[in-house]
Amino acid sequence: MKARKEAYDRKVKSNLSYNRKLERDGNGVKKGKYVTNQYDVKTPGRKAGNYRFGFTSFAGVGCEVAAAYNAMINFGKPEKLSSTIYCFEVWGIELRIANGHAGSNPFEIYRYLDKRGVKYKKYYNFQDLKRAVNQRKKCRIIMSRWNSKLMDGLHTFFIRKTGKTGGEAFKSFNWDYKSYGVPSSSLDTFNNGLKFFVGYIIWI
Repeated sequence: MKARKEAYDRKVKSNLSYNRKLERDGNGVKKGKYVTNQYDVKTPGRKAGNYRFGFTSFAGVGCEVAAAYNAMINFGKPEKLSSTIYCFEVWGIELRIANGHAGSNPFEIYRYLDKRGVKYKKYYNFQDLKRAVNQRKKCRIIMSRWNSKLMDGLHTFFIRKTGKTGGEAFKSFNWDYKSYGVPSSSLDTFNNGLKFFVGYIIWI
């Protein structure tokens, strides 16, 4: 157990060094730029897919990190993606039992929110989340649901309720891996997998 922890701690430090170098060399995500496609390795300033996370790459498992990172941008408190990844690794949000290969635990995102001074209310039922969102003109949401193929696991993403009406009422980031935030008239659009998992309404 001790040897396993020591190996993990070395990997966390190695990842931080590697990820920071990506940013210095222009091969990562520019601070303040949203992650809209966690697989992106081409778009200047948005190359999220190049990062390391746990013992694997960010591209396949980084959605929870991206959701938290994007939320902080929207709050006007951006940080480097390398820093958000590091926080998820050291604060026990990443699923260490799988060495990062299973991503992070959406139920544990509150650990990051607490450390960053973000207030939240957690919802375990989609209708309860939707009802609470509908009572607000504007709000920010982190939401997680199972993918349409269960073997593909969970997907977590950041959504902003804009205060506008119609097709611009909501805007998602990294929901469907586009190069931009995807707008919609309804929160239902984003609950398009097999089953809702957990959601947070967040504020500062």
